[in-house]
Amino acid sequence: MKRVAEKSRPKRVATTLHAMIKQRGIPEWVRQIVRETCIEYGVPMVRVLGACRRAEVCLARYAAIYRVKHIRRRASAKKIGEWFGRDHTSVFFALARHAEITGRPSLTRYALVSCANPKRRPKPRKIR
Repeated sequence: MKRVAEKSRPKRVATTLHAMIKQRGIPEWVRQIVRETCIEYGVPMVRVLGACRRAEVCLARYAAIYRVKHIRRRASAKKIGEWFGRDHTSVFFALARHAEITGRPSLTRYALVSCANPKRRPKPRKIR
């Protein structure tokens, strides 16, 4: 049997909370914020750090990301995204969405654009 090189092996997806924390290298202060937010919103921590897209879980995730950024303004969106298993653009969206929902000041210059507004939709082009 041939041995597969270390670099070519696919990265395993963590499914348990302990594995997620270990794999992502989440600091203790971030874990504490996520834990408190999960208790406040009544959702499991594994769901907030996982891929769940239910509304109540997303709201808790947005709040946790906002609180992390509020405490550490110098933390990059890329690093916060790594901790939460998200892309940096998802972090920007979470910050803007949480600020919009709660009325708190936005911690980013990212602007939410609603597709439901008919004025923002591009007009259909005429085919010649």
